[in-house]
Amino acid sequence: MYNTHLILTLKRNRTTYEYLYSNYAGILYAMILGAIKDTSTAEKLLQTTFQNIWIDIECFDSKHSCLLTWLRSVARATIIQNSSPAIIRDIDCGDVLGLAYSNGLSLNDIAKQDGITTTTVMLSLRQAVMCLREN
Repeated sequence: MYNTHLILTLKRNRTTYEYLYSNYAGILYAMILGAIKDTSTAEKLLQTTFQNIWIDIECFDSKHSCLLTWLRSVARATIIQNSSPAIIRDIDCGDVLGLAYSNGLSLNDIAKQDGITTTTVMLSLRQAVMCLREN
């Protein structure tokens, strides 16, 4: 579905951005909309997600994760960073919480296993704990 060589060789340029947007905007939008349930906010978060992808594209490493996994982790982090806990519905925090507490994995181990950044793991854990406190 994607051309890793294109991403690795072109990095931060218009062709790469257009390729990513045309091939992944729909998938990421659906993910964001599923998490927050508000189309206007979802559209804004999609734009912010692609800005973050643009900034961090050189951080993508195909040895550690597939492109879609990395893009989803950027979108997930964008949702967490830009949304109040009241509107976030499902960001897969339970999975991260289970890996941390049930399996005893470190933040770095979880990040490597899921192909996401350590910051995303920390934000997901924070959100999961907040969800637990509310219930």
